[in-house]
Amino acid sequence: MPARIHHGASPHGAKPGAVPSNIKVLPASAADQISHAYDAQGHGLFTYFLLKGIKEQTGKGFVDMKKIFDFAAPQVSNIARREYNSDQVPQWQDGE
Repeated sequence: MPARIHHGASPHGAKPGAVPSNIKVLPASAADQISHAYDAQGHGLFTYFLLKGIKEQTGKGFVDMKKIFDFAAPQVSNIARREYNSDQVPQWQDGE
């Protein structure tokens, strides 16, 4: 029986390949995980917390994406586990 995907979820992740060294790739989940929608907030789960982190840094000068990612990733994992009973671990990948 094929796997069933919940409405608003997508089975994607980082695809291996050459990415320039000045690029960061931020997949919402590992390649073998589902990236969930966060319907209550009108965004994907990871997108919602990335935007929240950016909003909190607005007006503070330089926006540190690693700091925003470090804010968002554990919240995404916690809510995915609590509300969807699944793992969703956002990834930070440096270019090659």
